[in-house]
Amino acid sequence: MGHRWLDDSELIRVFLNVEDRACRHCGARMHVCDHRRHRIETLEGQRKIVCRLVKCIDRTCAGNHRTVSPEAEATLCLPRSLVGWDVFCWIGHRRFSRHWSVPQIRDELQDSYQIRVSDDAIEDVIARYQAIVAAREQDPERLTEIYRDVDDVVLSIDGLQPVCQNYFLQDVAHLHRPAALSRRDCSHQPTPVAPTPQPHAKSTLHKETTSTSRRSRIPLQRLILA
Repeated sequence: MGHRWLDDSELIRVFLNVEDRACRHCGARMHVCDHRRHRIETLEGQRKIVCRLVKCIDRTCAGNHRTVSPEAEATLCLPRSLVGWDVFCWIGHRRFSRHWSVPQIRDELQDSYQIRVSDDAIEDVIARYQAIVAAREQDPERLTEIYRDVDDVVLSIDGLQPVCQNYFLQDVAHLHRPAALSRRDCSHQPTPVAPTPQPHAKSTLHKETTSTSRRSRIPLQRLILA
């Protein structure tokens, strides 16, 4: 079943900018050099993400050869994904908690949300969801395999609530090709807003993430605790 996108004029656009424009190599201000456009499906409809990419314009700087993407992109979807985080978690929950088959998931997405995705796309989401579960279970061998080509990572915490569940996701945005790890809070009582970690909880999270980084040999460049 082929995927059908709305006409470009009908899509809601989401524009994203790099927040920290200082080059990590020389400190100079980076400038917009290109745009990356990415369409995704969400439970509230299709979106078109427009990322303004930046890089250092000093040709003698090591940062001149790499573009930097907006950090906020990782809060909307995984890289090269057709679906947003809400659809991603919706699929993962029904596959692993309710044991739905791929055809069941596909049909329900189409009937309830008018989202048409192929079985291959759903299977890709399930595989990525399994990688997140591996991170939650702190499987260093699995993480090492997933991040074998990654130079370093930046870890930030964000709250996301799929339907009827309260998932607390730690989004890991790797500097040039973001990916994701997670820590899940499976509360059966939905809350309006994911709670902000308290200072002692932040200290515990810092110890856990740095320990996981060492055991999985993933360089953790920065940890952001909101």
